[in-house]
Amino acid sequence: MPVRGRVLCVECATREVGETAPVASAEPRRAVVATHVAAAALFAVGFLVTLAPWDRFGILTTMFSAWRSDPNSWPLIASISMLVGTLAALAALALRPGPLTRYAAGTYAILALVGGSATTAELLGTPSYVVHTPAPHVILAVSVAILGLGIVMLRRRIS
Repeated sequence: MPVRGRVLCVECATREVGETAPVASAEPRRAVVATHVAAAALFAVGFLVTLAPWDRFGILTTMFSAWRSDPNSWPLIASISMLVGTLAALAALALRPGPLTRYAAGTYAILALVGGSATTAELLGTPSYVVHTPAPHVILAVSVAILGLGIVMLRRRIS
């Protein structure tokens, strides 16, 4: 920074001029970690719920039945998106803020959209005689919460 014919650093220039140094308004690391912890917890809840039966009476009545691709693949797509989201959130916690964690909020939002859309397609596409357990509804609620978190992270530029 040029000051009175010399090139000085910001701290030395502020001492020379007599003003206080500008404080960089960096977001506290605590808030960044808290958002990734919240995303990891929500994705983990969604993943654990995919292990339970989705139907009381119907095709998806056994444990791990959502992890099969027959007769339709919507529960499998929702389950994979919750698993990938859990792993992505844990990776964002493990990594330092940088180029890879810059896209975490967008990744969370996209995976939540995929999981929520697949769950909605499964709920709306089942015959009328199928009675669902709370599992797909919990996944849908978790997806909406993660989507909201991802949007907030994108708006506030939290990475």
